[in-house]
Amino acid sequence: MRSTDLEEASANYSKFFAKCQKEELQDENWTRSGLKTSSRFTEYSGKKNPVISLEFNQLGSYLAYSRSDESLNIWKLKADRSETYTLVRDIPGLQKRQICDMSWHPMTGFLLSTVGGTNCIIVYDVSTGALAKRIDVEANFRFYKCEYNPSGRWLAVFSEDGRFCLFDADQNYELLFTSQLYEQHSENTPDLRATSVIWSHSGDSIYAAFNSGEIRSFHVQDTGLREIMRVSGHTGPVNCLKLDPAGSILLAGGQDTTCSIWELTSMCCTGVINDFSDSIRDMDLCHNGLALALSSPTQCKIYALDTRESLYQLSFTSEIESPKFRYFPGKMAFVTITENENLAKYNVPDPVHISNQRIPCEVEKRKRGEQKTGVLGVSRREEEPARRGRFSKRPPRR
Repeated sequence: MRSTDLEEASANYSKFFAKCQKEELQDENWTRSGLKTSSRFTEYSGKKNPVISLEFNQLGSYLAYSRSDESLNIWKLKADRSETYTLVRDIPGLQKRQICDMSWHPMTGFLLSTVGGTNCIIVYDVSTGALAKRIDVEANFRFYKCEYNPSGRWLAVFSEDGRFCLFDADQNYELLFTSQLYEQHSENTPDLRATSVIWSHSGDSIYAAFNSGEIRSFHVQDTGLREIMRVSGHTGPVNCLKLDPAGSILLAGGQDTTCSIWELTSMCCTGVINDFSDSIRDMDLCHNGLALALSSPTQCKIYALDTRESLYQLSFTSEIESPKFRYFPGKMAFVTITENENLAKYNVPDPVHISNQRIPCEVEKRKRGEQKTGVLGVSRREEEPARRGRFSKRPPRR
């Protein structure tokens, strides 16, 4: 884009974010956090219940997130901005567990795969709230990350010991292979751990970030992974990765408070955002790739990606245990975690919706009658002649 176009886009986005209004999603955690005292029916413990994982489906028709209390929260989002909330706690035959990561099937829009630190992968049908598929592997696996590739054919799942499992979703989630994502370290060296993993837009390679500050790319072959390249540009763990819509730029948010920008063809760092004052724990990029959001326990900041200009900032009164930020698919509105670990959406109200809200007020005014003053400063009702009653008034009997 030309510089004038970028400046105009940045100005428009700044105006949009300035008009955004906050609305907290009233889930079970919101209800509990609003109870400052216990009652005979409800109990408020004051214990935080942070969000662990949060994702929209590709259509923006569902929002799912898990909490530390082992619950799965699902919102069905409609075109008229109405929402339906569902809480999934127990499914017969399934052991309760804390969902640590989730991934939507990109083609169906209603199948949600989840992992929770066990050797089991659970696929939910969120349209019914029922179990769609249960995948069990060897007992020594501890899955903590999962991700569908862009076509939805492959589901990549990552174990805590560095193993990578690839399942064929088109063939009833058949296990294709298990490969080592990184080497095992000796007892004298720190444990290496993948902190963020994403697919390329072509769906044939993955990018993995590590707690060492490294970023590695792998080609997914028929029988395993082949490492292509590794780079290092952070002094601490890289907590999150994101690709731009064109698939030409890789963004990496680090514990060292910086966001590095990598050109993928050469894997060279072409820029750094270094005015963020806290560790970057989560990030997201809007649908057109122009607005980048960085999130931390104390703040959330939105930048114009091309100019690195700050467009909008949210500061929290208390630290967020597990910061999350997601744009609505195809929109500039977004959701994020706020105080008391509640989930809030920020959007500009629809003018039509606002005008509809004003209609009842105008109707009520008309019901009460016009209160405009007449020529003598009295209401028009007072200017009207007195109405006669149903019965004629008789003189008093003498």
